[in-house]
Amino acid sequence: MSWKVGFGIAFVIVAIFAAALIYSMMPAGIGQASSQTMAPGFMNPIKIGAKPDALLPIPVGFGAGALYTQAYQSLQALAPGRHALRRINHNADPTSDPRLMPILTLLEKAAGKSLTRPHLLFYTHPPLPKVNDVVQSRLETLLTLTSQAGAAYEFSNHLKKARAAFAAGLSFGYRLWKKGLFVPERMVGIDAMEESLAGLKSLYRKGPLNNMALEHSVLKLDRHVKAAVTRWNAKYQIVHNVNPFAPDLINIIRHDHDVSWRIAAITSLGVARWATSNAGKARAMLKFLNKESRSNNGWISAAAKQAAGFTRTTINSLSD
Repeated sequence: MSWKVGFGIAFVIVAIFAAALIYSMMPAGIGQASSQTMAPGFMNPIKIGAKPDALLPIPVGFGAGALYTQAYQSLQALAPGRHALRRINHNADPTSDPRLMPILTLLEKAAGKSLTRPHLLFYTHPPLPKVNDVVQSRLETLLTLTSQAGAAYEFSNHLKKARAAFAAGLSFGYRLWKKGLFVPERMVGIDAMEESLAGLKSLYRKGPLNNMALEHSVLKLDRHVKAAVTRWNAKYQIVHNVNPFAPDLINIIRHDHDVSWRIAAITSLGVARWATSNAGKARAMLKFLNKESRSNNGWISAAAKQAAGFTRTTINSLSD
C-alpha cells in the first residue's frame, strides 16, 4: 500500500469521525447537518487578502465613528421612510442637492480620520432576517450617495472630487466589513467596496489621474473582494433562507469562527422553530436557544434571547 493510499484512507476515517462527532453533538430530534456546512474550511472566517490603504487618504486624527453616526442620523432625519430613501437612490446627481452634500462631506471627512471603535454598529439589537430592513437600506443609501456623487463628478470632469467621493465609499465599506458586527452591515460593506473600486478603476485607468500603480492596487483588491463575495454569498444562502435548515444553523452556531454568522444563524433558528410542523423539533430548537441565551458572549446571549422570544406575529412581520 503506497503512502498516498494510506493517507487517503486516514483522511476518510478522520472525516467520518468528525461527521459522527458533529452529529452526536446535535440536539436530540434535530437531525444531521448537511455536507455544505461540514465541508473543510466552511467555518473559517471569510477574509479579504488585501488592504485598501494605498487608495485612501492618510488618516489624520480620530473621530471617524462619530462622523459615520452623524451621517447616518442626518440621512435618517432627511429620509425617515422607504419612499424618501428611494428618491435619494434614484438621484443621478446628488452633488446638485444641497440636502445631500453635507452628508457626503461627513463621509469624506470620516475617510480621513481613524476609527478606534471595536465595532461600527447601526442596530440597537440583533437584526431580524426581514425582507425589507430599514437600517440596511439606509446604509446602502449612504454608499449609493458616494458612488453616484463620484460618477457625477467624473462626468463633469471634477476628477479629484470624484476620487474623494469614491474613496469615501471604499473607506466606509471596508470599515463596515471589518468592524461591523451584524451580517447586514458587513454585507453592505463588501458590496460598497466593489462599487467604489469600479469608480476608482475608471479614474486611474485613463485621463489626468492615470496611475498604473494605483490601478494595480485597485485590481488586486477587487480580485480579493470578489473572492470573498463568493464565499460570503454561499454562507448567506444557508443562513438567510426562506426555509432554514435547523441542523446547518446549529452547526454554524456551534462551530463558526465568525461571531457575525453565529448571531445570524441564531436569529434564523428562531424562524426555523416556527417553520417546522414537527412539535418535537420545535421544542428541541427552543431548548437550544434557551441554552445559548446563557452564553458568556453578550452578543450571542442577546441574539438567543431575542430568537427564543419570537412569536407568530414576529414571523409574519418579516415580509413587511
